[in-house]
Amino acid sequence: MQKKISLLIVCIMLMITFSGVFYVKMSVADPTTIYVHPGESIQNAINAANPGDTVFVYNGSYQEQINVTKSVYLEG
Repeated sequence: MQKKISLLIVCIMLMITFSGVFYVKMSVADPTTIYVHPGESIQNAINAANPGDTVFVYNGSYQEQINVTKSVYLEG
C-alpha cells in the first residue's frame, strides 16, 4: 500500500513538472513592432500582427481603409 502511495506521489510530481514545461513552451511570444513605410499596406501589417504587437506607420499618405479586429497598438 505504501509503495502505491509513493508511486502516486511521484506521478503527480511528474505531471506538475511537465505541465510547467508545456506552459512555458505554449506561452505567447514577446510583442513585436511592425513598421509600415509609405507605399506599403497598413492593413497587411495589421493582418500580420499578433495581439499586443505594435504597428508603426511612418509619415506619408496612405490611400486605404483599415479594419482592426484584434488588440494591436497603432503608432505613427
